[in-house]
Amino acid sequence: MATGLPTLDLHGVRHEDGEDLIETFITNNFQNMPVRIILGHSEVFRDMFIKVCVKYQLGFKSQAGPPDDAVMIVYFYQWQKNP
Repeated sequence: MATGLPTLDLHGVRHEDGEDLIETFITNNFQNMPVRIILGHSEVFRDMFIKVCVKYQLGFKSQAGPPDDAVMIVYFYQWQKNP
């Protein structure tokens, strides 16, 4: 599933390392938005992900569409995808 977006894959990451990894990845890629984060089906990672997005006032959407939120696209609210 190549998208060309900077991607963070959390498969194999321990939950206690998740929030720091998510935040560091997002802040290091502010100039590269949008970015993609693969959460898998972990509610723990999902909650951490949402917390970081809210902290930085970022938008996000599921790459596959609801209800599958295993892969999320993160963007600045003013970003709009061209048709």
